[in-house]
Order: sequence, then C-alpha cells, then structure tokens
Amino acid sequence: MPDTGPVYLLPWNPMKAGIKRTVEGDQLVGGFLLLIFMIDCQTESPL
Repeated sequence: MPDTGPVYLLPWNPMKAGIKRTVEGDQLVGGFLLLIFMIDCQTESPL
C-alpha cells in the first residue's frame, strides 16, 4: 500500500493524526515538540 495519504489516528503513531506523512509534516510536528520543550526549559516548571 503506497504511503501517500494522511494518517488517521493510528495507535502506534498518534502524533501524525491527520497530518500527511511528508517532510513538511514531520518538520511541523518536530518544531511543535521543540517549541514546547524550549518553553518548558525556560519556565523550569514540571508539567
């Protein structure tokens, strides 16, 4: 099966739900997680 369509709520890959598996999609998710990580480090408070 070609991997060209969007990923819908896969239990083994929940972060890519509704995001097409492309380089842009991976960068979007990676950038979002990096932003959360940077903000968490700056505030120095556990979630």
